[in-house]
Amino acid sequence: MDDFFQVPELADCTDEQRERIIALFLRMVQNRVIVRILDASNKQEQQALDNLLQIQDTGAINAFLTEKGLPNMEDMIVEEAVASKSELTHLLTAVHI
Repeated sequence: MDDFFQVPELADCTDEQRERIIALFLRMVQNRVIVRILDASNKQEQQALDNLLQIQDTGAINAFLTEKGLPNMEDMIVEEAVASKSELTHLLTAVHI
């Protein structure tokens, strides 16, 4: 993420702004990955995952994902991180935080 803050419009961010931007980035990646997982799931699996997400049971969520056996989960996360970084950079430089 260091190179992210080298963009001229973001270089002068305060530490607090950086923390908020990083938190936003992490939520974006998480949400994008969840959408892809839900797209690859049937209705019953979608409901089960939604229930686990609602109660924030990390252990059960990890077990669900392991059982689901999604191929290339790490690749999915990297793809969504790259897409989220690009989108967030565009949005933040457009509004000149």
